Amino acid sequence: QLPSAMMACVRGTLLALAFLVQTCSALDNGLAKVPPMGWCSWNYYHRNFNASVFAAAADAMSTNGMQQAGYQYINVDGGWWAGADTGTIVRNSSGYVQVNKDKYPNGIQPVVDYIHSKGFKYGHYTDSGTHACNGDTPMSEGYESQDAALFVSWGIDMLKLDACSAKEPAETLVQRWSNLLNASGRPVLFSNCHNGCETGLVSIQVYKFEWWLSTRFSFSRLTVYVLTRWLGPVVQLLVKHVALLC
Repeated sequence: QLPSAMMACVRGTLLALAFLVQTCSALDNGLAKVPPMGWCSWNYYHRNFNASVFAAAADAMSTNGMQQAGYQYINVDGGWWAGADTGTIVRNSSGYVQVNKDKYPNGIQPVVDYIHSKGFKYGHYTDSGTHACNGDTPMSEGYESQDAALFVSWGIDMLKLDACSAKEPAETLVQRWSNLLNASGRPVLFSNCHNGCETGLVSIQVYKFEWWLSTRFSFSRLTVYVLTRWLGPVVQLLVKHVALLC
């Protein structure tokens, strides 16, 4: 149980956020009408995961009250591709990226289907650049059409777009992805990482983003990574920087 002072801090911060959400500007595509909530593999597993991790997360969240509280998304982050951490991402002759068989023996589709069967939405990940953040290549730059089509065919509900090694301007790449997702006919929550989209650090932990993000993304990442010590850093960031959230 949290100390009373901490609880008062959390309540005050959430009230401030509730007010600010009404004035935020974001891509108006019917998604993210309220702040999206969910679970992502990166926080704890980084690239060391397999398919069972996501089934376990769906099982737990459907019974521990998180789903009822509004947690909707179960997301993978980096490392799902064939060749993860080898330096070379495997693509077929048509340019379609292959799935890591060690992590997904039966492919990604059964994982997505299981998450959906539990009433959750599935979030996927890619990097808009030529290399992933760990140096694996070729990533999505130059393969956007193939990757967007493949992800949508799996039934993704969210896409986090990183940008660790982008060659083209960030706005150009983001607009390309936005166009492809919008043209797919599937409602996909479009989320950015901070790389390539920030104008600089407002403080050691908070980014200030380019103006055009609000017309391209459903929502934007605000801070550096929040790791397993989530409560203290989250509350500290919100209290210190709540005025920067919009």
